[in-house]
Amino acid sequence: MKKVLLICGLFLLVFTSCRKEESEPTSTIAQQILGRWRLIKVEDTYYSPINVLKDKEEHMGTVADSVVFKKDNMMYSYSPVSGDDVTPYHVVNDSTIEIEYETWKITRLTDTEFHLVSEDVDLSLDEKYSLKIFLAR
Repeated sequence: MKKVLLICGLFLLVFTSCRKEESEPTSTIAQQILGRWRLIKVEDTYYSPINVLKDKEEHMGTVADSVVFKKDNMMYSYSPVSGDDVTPYHVVNDSTIEIEYETWKITRLTDTEFHLVSEDVDLSLDEKYSLKIFLAR
């Protein structure tokens, strides 16, 4: 009987001392993008053929241009030039977000920077359009 109690005691001691240490939870992409972001600039590029840059336009954001991602999966955009808008968004995975049913690649996301890219390739015309959005906090 003493042997059984000793084995049970050792068994409990081993399992309680080997438990995993708790670490701080990491935030998800959906949590990281929440809040207000200033629009720094938008780059619009056109390639034809696909690997030859034909046109590039840069549009700088103003101090009043911003977007706000909220927990209800709605993005609120504010601009004195284009007006205000509310658009649904959905984080697909760590590198992709859908904004108003358009797929965007997340190319950079830090506490202060958020970069998005949308590309449209037409192989039949050998063309590519790329739109890059640069946001910052």
